[in-house]
This record gives sequence, C-alpha cells and structure tokens, in this order.
Amino acid sequence: MDKLSETNVWAHEPTPVGIIIYSVIIPTISGLGILGNALILAVLGGATLKASTYTYLAVLAGADLVTCALLLFSGLARGIFWGERGWLEFDAFVHLPLGSVSSNIAVWAAVCVTLDRLILISGPPKCKPPRFCDDKVAKKLMISCCFFSLMVNIPYCFIYTYNDDGHLTTTRFFESWLYDVQNWFQLAMFGLVPAVFLLVGNGIMCHAVRKAMRQRELFMKRRKIREGNCLRDQTRLTITLVGIVFIFLVGEFPTHLASRRSAASILYGGDVNKIDEHFMERFRMCCTVLNAISSSANFILYCLLSPHFLRNLKNLAGWKTQTEKKQLRLKMQMVERLTKDSLICTKSLI
Repeated sequence: MDKLSETNVWAHEPTPVGIIIYSVIIPTISGLGILGNALILAVLGGATLKASTYTYLAVLAGADLVTCALLLFSGLARGIFWGERGWLEFDAFVHLPLGSVSSNIAVWAAVCVTLDRLILISGPPKCKPPRFCDDKVAKKLMISCCFFSLMVNIPYCFIYTYNDDGHLTTTRFFESWLYDVQNWFQLAMFGLVPAVFLLVGNGIMCHAVRKAMRQRELFMKRRKIREGNCLRDQTRLTITLVGIVFIFLVGEFPTHLASRRSAASILYGGDVNKIDEHFMERFRMCCTVLNAISSSANFILYCLLSPHFLRNLKNLAGWKTQTEKKQLRLKMQMVERLTKDSLICTKSLI
C-alpha cells in the first residue's frame, strides 16, 4: 500500500498484537462462523421450514457466511500478509465493496425478520398469516434488498487506483463531497435508522415474551397442554430472534464508524489531517473482532434457544436421540409382533 498517501487510513504496519488478532483470532472466529452459518443454511433450507421468518433468517445466515469469509482473508491481509501484492488488491477491491454489500443485506434481513415477528405477535391469532409474513413475499423482498444493496455500493469499487509508481492509492472521488454524501447515506440507511428500529423492536419483543410466559402459565394451570406447548415454541423463537438482533447490533453498528471506507468522512468530516491513525487502528481492530463474533454467534444461539432447529440439525446429520431410537425400536417390535400374529392366523385357517 502507498505509505505516502495522506488519505490512506491503514498505512501503518500492524503491531505484534495486531498480527495475532488479525492473523489468528479473527480468522479462527470467522472460520467457525463459516461452518456454523453453512449448517444454519442447510437446516433452514429444509422442506419443513418454509415460513417467512425462516426465509429472512436464511438470508441473514447467507450474508453472515459471506462476511465471515471476507473477514477471514481480510484479517490475513492486514496481518501476516500485510503489504503483499494480491492481498492488497483483495482488501481494496474485493473486501471493501463486497463486505459492504453483505453487511447491508444482513441489516435489512435483520430488520425484516424483526418486523415479521412484530406483526405476528402484535395482532390476534389468524388462520392465514398477514401478506408481509408470506414466504413468497419474503423471498421477493429479499431479492429486491440484495439488488438495491449491490447498486448503492457500486461507488466503493472506485475509491482506489494505482499511482504512477504502481502503488495503490485513493482516487479523487475519495476526496470529493459526493463520497461524503455516499458515506452519510450509508450510515443513515443501513446504520442509524435500522439500529433505532431494531432497538425498539427488540424492546417490544421482550415485552411480548414476558406476556407470553404469563399466558403459558395460565394455560398450564388450566391443563391446556397443547396451547401451552405451542405458546412455548413461539416464545422460544422470539427469544432466539431477540438474541440474534442484539448480537447483530453490537457487532454491526460500530463497523460503520470504524470502516476504512467511511471513517474519514463520518468521524473526521472528510479532513484526513485530523485522523489519529493509532486510535483508528485500535478502534477498528476491536470493531472487526466484534463483527466477526456477531457474524459467527448465531449458530450457538440457535442450538441453545431453539429445540426445533436442533432437532432438524440432528435429522440432517442423521443423529438420533436415545428416546427416538427407543421409539423406533418399539415400533419395529410391534410390526414384528403383528406380522407373527398374522402368520399364525393364516396357518390356523389353513
């Protein structure tokens, strides 16, 4: 990278601590995140999970998977491969624009799944879900969000170029007022507005969870076991979504402030002379770790809070619990017994 470029906000060579974080910690977390999100996609793509909620969650898992893959290689590019050809180009021309696209898609998937859940829990029970909560509508909406995210991030493909010496440096567009407008639009559209909505939505869902738990206690006291179990499953799904949204907010919002594509515009008003590069590098390092954790932690939340997901995961992997094995064995014994009885009856008739 061109170390003489005044607009380059990550020109300093990483410290030993930075090398460990970028080359070991972030790739390890991201690698586990790739595996976890791939398993989430495999489970949510099954035939038994076709509701709109699972469509939004599948898109979120897909976006997180891409983010984890980009963070893994970007961490290596900023760590042990700092300053090397090929890795620089990946970081500048692939990770920055494509990472912004995956981040934007994840934001709106989280917004949509929260809105979907709020609509379902706010109104009275219905035989047919509202139009927004339909699986086909969810797919169309997510396709539109993906296309829109691609379009608004095209400018980030034109912020770096090669100078006369063959080094990467920032373009004139990076220094223009149009670039500041682009970054503030990104912050508002994919940062501030979604963050406020998700915070409010999470608060409403937490209130709904407390209300549902009290209602379930009444059902159980009145021995309405079926209604109580149904309400328990819905409550667990809501709790899972609350956890996903909370971790998403913690890991996603700070990256808008620390991102190398927008930090100069948002934190320093476009004046690169005000940039404290040592502070920015430490801040960016912490935000990158948080982003890796938030993109990787959903699998753990699913396993801890969603028995339905865990059951489908076991079925996908071909695992059977002891209870399931016992039930299967009893069914086989019953079939054998009925077969023997039918043979005995047939022989007696003969």
